[in-house]
Amino acid sequence: MIAMDIRSFQLENCNTLPSFIENSIRLYADKEALRQFDRANNVWHSLTYKELGDLILIWRKAFAAMQLAAGTRIAILMPNGIDHVCADQAALANGLIPVPLHAIDTPGACAFIINDSQAEILITNKRLRWNQIKALT
Repeated sequence: MIAMDIRSFQLENCNTLPSFIENSIRLYADKEALRQFDRANNVWHSLTYKELGDLILIWRKAFAAMQLAAGTRIAILMPNGIDHVCADQAALANGLIPVPLHAIDTPGACAFIINDSQAEILITNKRLRWNQIKALT
């Protein structure tokens, strides 16, 4: 029961996902946070909470450099993985609104969601997809 009380205390001020992650980084810096499978090399890559925090900070700085106002919607079209998690969490931490797009959606479906959500930015790891979607928005 004491462990639950300690955990409850540690989570007491975590009222958003970014604050929960920041708390986890502080408490569990050297513990594994995420794993991602590298199909090309047939190996798992592990990321500690500290490394996760460092990557999120890079994304946060990139969003800040774009001078995006709080509440700006940003579409994210990337495969499920560490980069997507970091972009999403950085957006939330900066007060932005992530609009997730599914990696297997058609360019037309993505363009519709981007227009309908009024996303101002599209983040993707594939230039071809960006060009296809841009032609439709």
